[in-house]
Amino acid sequence: MQNPVKSDGASTFFLGIGAQKSGTSWLNNYLKSHPEVLMPPIKEMHFFGNRTKPNLKFFERQVAFQEVVTAFTGKQNKKRVKTLQSRLSMRGDIDAYKRYFHDLLKSEKAYGEISPSYAYMDKIEFIKVRDSFPECKIIFLMRNPVDRAWSQMRFSHIKDTREELFDKALKRMAEPAYILRCDYKSTIETLMSIFPRNRIHFEFFECLFTQDAVDRICDFLGVPHKKAALGRKQNAAYKAALPTKLRREMVEILRPQYAFANHFFETGLPRKWQDEGAL
Repeated sequence: MQNPVKSDGASTFFLGIGAQKSGTSWLNNYLKSHPEVLMPPIKEMHFFGNRTKPNLKFFERQVAFQEVVTAFTGKQNKKRVKTLQSRLSMRGDIDAYKRYFHDLLKSEKAYGEISPSYAYMDKIEFIKVRDSFPECKIIFLMRNPVDRAWSQMRFSHIKDTREELFDKALKRMAEPAYILRCDYKSTIETLMSIFPRNRIHFEFFECLFTQDAVDRICDFLGVPHKKAALGRKQNAAYKAALPTKLRREMVEILRPQYAFANHFFETGLPRKWQDEGAL
């Protein structure tokens, strides 16, 4: 089936594949507010990488939750419910995924979605993205590896005391979930082997919350600049400073990522990444 975008070819499809705890929710909300960008009412469609044997339990729970909310309040978020139902019905059907966006598109110049888990897809699935959307653009958000891992720990283990977090931090760093989400090297190498360099935009969490950064993203997507609400944060983890000794031990575990980033981005790497890698 032909890619069902507007016949004038003006709409650009994109995927946001930012690492977890790297500002994807904030960017999602910014792009949703942009009049020239079409985003789904829900963040994280989890379509790619979840096609052959779709795991849709998250969406089923969300539909049930919306039904409870409606029963108690008498109000229904119709757009959200319709999107959840559409996501359930499309399962792993890429033509249905395309039709979902096509039916919503009006005159927007860019359309797409952000699912952090896409950063961890295998090469075959990224090739499927490229083949399904030949003009696809990719936005990859990254965060200082240690800061990203520590933020995930605080967010995921909010019931732990600070002392418990400190005690378990290095053990958690050895868990596949943390290693995978810090493996920027593998993601970048996969992307560079499949997509032209001018169709990949790399942005850093440390630079994201600035007008210059969102202007760069707008330029990449081919849409006008729009003022960002720079003071707002989404899904912030509770605060707990990382002790210097523990930080150094975590840096050592992730040293290959710092070495790769220094080589790949050279002078474009945020200063904190450079300093961390030099510890």
